[in-house]
Amino acid sequence: MGIIAVNDYIAARGISGSSRTASFIQRALSDTNDVRQVKPASLARNKMARAVEMIRWDYWEAPRAAHGMGAKAVIHCANVGLPYGTAKSILVVHDVMALDHPHLFDSKYVRYLKMVMPPAMKRAALVVTPSNHSKARILARWPQARVVTVPWALPDVPPAKPRPKQPRERNVLVVSSVDKHKRLDLCVAAVEIAREISGIDFRLTIVGRPGNAELDLQAAQEKYDSDATWVRRLSNVSDEELQNHYESSFCLLISSIDEGFCLPVIEAGVHGLPVVHSGRGALNEVTSARLDLPANSKDDLFVLVEGVLNLIDDNSWKHESENSATIANKYSWHAFVKMWNEITEEVGR
Repeated sequence: MGIIAVNDYIAARGISGSSRTASFIQRALSDTNDVRQVKPASLARNKMARAVEMIRWDYWEAPRAAHGMGAKAVIHCANVGLPYGTAKSILVVHDVMALDHPHLFDSKYVRYLKMVMPPAMKRAALVVTPSNHSKARILARWPQARVVTVPWALPDVPPAKPRPKQPRERNVLVVSSVDKHKRLDLCVAAVEIAREISGIDFRLTIVGRPGNAELDLQAAQEKYDSDATWVRRLSNVSDEELQNHYESSFCLLISSIDEGFCLPVIEAGVHGLPVVHSGRGALNEVTSARLDLPANSKDDLFVLVEGVLNLIDDNSWKHESENSATIANKYSWHAFVKMWNEITEEVGR
């Protein structure tokens, strides 16, 4: 149908979540469009230079490169970016958590978003976000924006199936960066309480990159597992290793105070792995609104503990395995491809 440019600056930075979703978009459009990446040949090394580079790239270099190649649209995959000439801007906004919970993020990053997001939102031909929760939060700040919801989906996965029985090893899995809004210290506390109440030797495996809550997580580990007997941290695992963790674990635990979507929910469902979550942000929406949560997020610890303990019963575990597989199958790759092609066709007219 035409040339589509995808701004892959965030992938060049090696930020795994955003680069992964950018690759999903590129793949969804590649059968019917000439999809081309635009990304810098080299990156700034220090934080100050990188901040200047990010603004220059997203607001000038990437859209100008898209226009130069005759693209009808440039897809900015990380919340910010402008159009230029023939290349209209499609802005992918995963969430606005840094603006909704500024105390949980680096203050310089929050100031950066406050400066660069308003012009990006104003000039975007269309804003794409993965959940109705994120759409509502975006419209609360920019009511004139054109926003559509396109849930994420996984390519190349077989239909999800529930498991016939729960594993013998009671390993609770967390797949998350160690950032403050993820509240991984809450996961450690929840598993410790579940261990005490049940008498079961639950283990906790945390898979994900380091983040701005390293001290919080370390403090929780020292408090509840000072001998390092049941909490394990892993980073830089291969995709095959990660899938093995999903396949062999007892449940996936998500403690976030907010989420724009949460891809691990679908990844867990592919393996029929039950999901226990805080219910915050888009989590109830993505997981089919299973929780009736208290208004106070301070009570989330007890929600997580109860969720883990409920799975001890075989029938409950099997039911949640079935539910998890059903959720994963709801997010169709075919539907994702169809929605993205409709978006680019509309914007390119």
